[in-house]
Amino acid sequence: MEIISKLYEMTAIGELKLWDLTSMKESVTLPGHPRGILDLAFSPDGKMLVSGGIDSAVKIWDVSTRRQITSLTNFTGPIFSLAFAPGGRILATAGGYPHSLSAEIKFWEVPGFKELSLFLFMRPPL
Repeated sequence: MEIISKLYEMTAIGELKLWDLTSMKESVTLPGHPRGILDLAFSPDGKMLVSGGIDSAVKIWDVSTRRQITSLTNFTGPIFSLAFAPGGRILATAGGYPHSLSAEIKFWEVPGFKELSLFLFMRPPL
């Protein structure tokens, strides 16, 4: 059984904090998203951490170096859900404004983060 020794925290001001649970000390703070983080996802191999924010951006982090690999910014609203496919070769992002009539789901190639497809969902007006 693997023992979890690290924890990532999303702060109210949009930072990502890494805590070492053995020492119970914060080991690093990453700049994250200036307006807040809505979701995090680890790649299946645990090498990448992806964050989605209110700022309509997705940031991809290298877990071992704690450096940002890239940022994806071509979204129409906040990113509220992130997920890797089981093999880790595709990243799904979902975003939009809850009060709007549309949302988008994008699929990205990993590595390289080339956009593979886009699905737009339009809710009919009430």
